[in-house]
Amino acid sequence: MRRIVSHLLLLSFILLFVCTGVQAATGGYTVKPYVYDQDLIDKGLVDSSGADGTCTFWELPLWIQVAEISGTLVTIFGMFRGILWCHLGCRKIAKHNVLDNTVRSVMFEHICNNPGITFSALARECTIGKGIQQYHLKMLQREHKIISANRNGYTGYFENSGKYEVFRQTVIMQLRSTTVQQIYEILILHPNASRKEVTGYLGISGSAVTWQMDRLCADGTVSATKSGKYVHYLINPKAKEILRDYLPNHPVADATGQAQKGSSEPWPTVRVTPGKTSSSD
Repeated sequence: MRRIVSHLLLLSFILLFVCTGVQAATGGYTVKPYVYDQDLIDKGLVDSSGADGTCTFWELPLWIQVAEISGTLVTIFGMFRGILWCHLGCRKIAKHNVLDNTVRSVMFEHICNNPGITFSALARECTIGKGIQQYHLKMLQREHKIISANRNGYTGYFENSGKYEVFRQTVIMQLRSTTVQQIYEILILHPNASRKEVTGYLGISGSAVTWQMDRLCADGTVSATKSGKYVHYLINPKAKEILRDYLPNHPVADATGQAQKGSSEPWPTVRVTPGKTSSSD
């Protein structure tokens, strides 16, 4: 690649100097005298011979030499780009060949297998530089191979297959957090659990549970009902249907080890690998 480019550059400069040298050697520049005002001619203040003359390239004013060389350079640069384009077989990225690139293909497959994956998780798991990844993501989105969704400050990527509607995107991106996974497991086993009960099952502070629950309620995947001084939580039925496809089938045990060991409803094989979820994404 570098050898080809260097050879083409050398050829371009040779052509430049050959063209300039031929032009200069032939003395093909015709100089016409400026026609002055007739009064000046009559007074003998200027030469009125009007004879044409010729001169070499190097006898021209400097600004004309610069303009001439610049025009030649532009022409040669255009030829160089055409030669390079043809020689290297460059082609436009389009929908039919966007996955021909190995890195892009790996990224796309990883997104398909890990719906809702974030930018940082994709870079980490595919070991791709963030600058390169950003470029390839742009190409995949431009050619409508993937779509992106922003939830709570994080951007997740999905295959553009038509099966990830907005509400499903929200649930899947929530499951990138291990804590949210555990909350859903608790609410499946213990519908209408109170904040105090959820806190006991998770073993985290009440304020942390409240913060998580407020976000889930804002997303519309969990509803909160106040009864006396307690707030009880219930999963949105639509969210529960989606969770059947993506939630790990091992419900979390409570802090005392007395939680139910199974659900009354069967849970299918997990699609989002638990080991790849993280509360930091």
